[in-house]
Amino acid sequence: VSKFPNSDETEAKSAGPPDLCDVCFTMFPSPQLLPRASSCDHRYCRACWTQYVSTMVDTGLVNSIKCIEPGCERILDRWEAESYLDSATDIERYRRYASIEEANANPSKT
Repeated sequence: VSKFPNSDETEAKSAGPPDLCDVCFTMFPSPQLLPRASSCDHRYCRACWTQYVSTMVDTGLVNSIKCIEPGCERILDRWEAESYLDSATDIERYRRYASIEEANANPSKT
């Protein structure tokens, strides 16, 4: 990965242009159409975020869903993860699994 030629030498956050989803390679007319992860700023199209979060919900490990960007360690918060789910059923499953995970992590609180 190339580095910016400034004194910070910060690595680029995404390989593609700001209007390209690096998962499905769909070009968008504006980078504003690509949802951005709240704290790490990685951008991917809504369809890819939805598929990714939905797949993670299928695993049942919903309290540790990381950003879709390879190598990014940021965990999506509950609101953000739910915002990518399209159906009430998926949101309910997410909440149920989150409650189970929380109960398993803190058995004394149940």
